[in-house]
Amino acid sequence: MQAMEAAAAEPKLRVDKLADGAITCLKLSGTIDESFEGKRLAQTVRGGTLVLDLGDVRKISSFGIREWVDFIGGAGERTDMLLFVECAPKVVDQLNMVANFAGTGRIFSFYAPYRCDYCDVERRVLLQIDRDRDAIRGSKAPERHCETCGNPTYLDEDATTFFSYLALQPSFEIDAEMGAFLATKLSYTVADGARRLRAEKHVEGRMTHLRLAGDLDAAFPTAKVAEGLEGVLVVELGGIGKIDPAGAAAWRGFLQAISATCEAVFLADCPPVFLERLARAEDLGRTRVVSFTMPYACQRCASTVSRTIDVDEHFDVLKFATPPEQACPDCGGATGCAASETLLAHMAALGKPEVPADVRAFIAGEKKRKIAAPVAARPAPAPQRAGLGALLMAAALA
Repeated sequence: MQAMEAAAAEPKLRVDKLADGAITCLKLSGTIDESFEGKRLAQTVRGGTLVLDLGDVRKISSFGIREWVDFIGGAGERTDMLLFVECAPKVVDQLNMVANFAGTGRIFSFYAPYRCDYCDVERRVLLQIDRDRDAIRGSKAPERHCETCGNPTYLDEDATTFFSYLALQPSFEIDAEMGAFLATKLSYTVADGARRLRAEKHVEGRMTHLRLAGDLDAAFPTAKVAEGLEGVLVVELGGIGKIDPAGAAAWRGFLQAISATCEAVFLADCPPVFLERLARAEDLGRTRVVSFTMPYACQRCASTVSRTIDVDEHFDVLKFATPPEQACPDCGGATGCAASETLLAHMAALGKPEVPADVRAFIAGEKKRKIAAPVAARPAPAPQRAGLGALLMAAALA
C-alpha cells in the first residue's frame, strides 16, 4: 500500500537543471502530458543558450504536445539558441509529425532503435548530427554492431520516415564554449572544430582582457597568443573545457612567456578543471586568481548551478578549504557544494589576489561588454512537418 502511495506521489515528469555561465541544460525524465506547465517553465529561462536533454522522455500525450509547443515558443523568445541532445525515439516521432515541435531549435543528437537478430535484443543507439550527417541525409542508418555478440545490427524503423525531419535540418556549428560544455558537463565526443581553443582580445589603456574558450591541449598556440601582451593582463577562462598534459605544459609556457612583459596577470572565472590541474603555487607564480566557478546543488528545485566565487571577498572562508554558502538563484533555498575534494584542497591554497580598484572596474566592464555584445543571427527555422497524414503517405510510398 505504501509503495502504491509513493508511486502515486512521484511526479510524472522530472526536470533537472544544470547551469554554467550563459548555458543552461534542462534534463526531462518521464511523461509529458497536460500537467506539464510549459509556459511557467519557459519563464524560468534566462537568456543565453538552452540545452534540452530529452533522452529519458518515455511518453508524450496529445495535450502534452500542446503544453510543449507553448514551452518551446516561450523559451525560444528568451534565449539566443535552443539545442536538443539525446532525443528519445518518442521525441523523434513528434519531430516528424508535429509542426514547430522544435521551434527554432537544432538537434545535436538523438537515439535510434537498433535490433540484433542474433541476440534477439533491441537497443537505443545514440547518433550525432555532426558525426552521422551524411548517412542521415541519405536516409541510410549508420552501421552499428551489437555490444554483446559483435554482429551487425539494423535500424528497427523505416529509415526514410524516421530520419525525415533530421535529414532536412540545415547544417550548423557550435562555438568553442558550447563544445566545452558538451564535452565536460555531458561527456560528449565533440567535433575537433568545436573544441579548438579560441582567443578574443580587447585592449583598454594599459589593460588587456584575453578571453579563452575551448580545450587546452597541445594545439594551444603559446607564442601567438603571448605575442605583444604587456601592461596588466586579465585572462578570462570560463570557456575552458578539457585540459590534457600537453595543454597544461603549454599553459605553463604561456605564463612564463608573458611574465617578462606583463606588469601583473589576473585570472577570472577559472573553471573547476583549471583549479584542479593548474592552481598550484608553482603553476601560478606571480599570477593571481580573482574568481573561479564552483558547482552548487539545490535539492528543492533539482538544480545544479555553477556559481562564481570572488576569492578576495570569501578569502577568510576559502583558506580553510570551506566553500562559501550560496543560495539557489532559482528558488532561494539553501544549496550544497558539489565540488570535488581536489578542488577544495586547491581552493585553500589560493593566495589573496589584492586586485586594484581600477582592475576590478575593468573586469566588471568586460563582463558588461560581453553581455551587451550583439547576438549572432538566429538560425533559420527548422523544417516543418505537414502533419500525420503526410507522414503516413510517405511511409506508404516507402
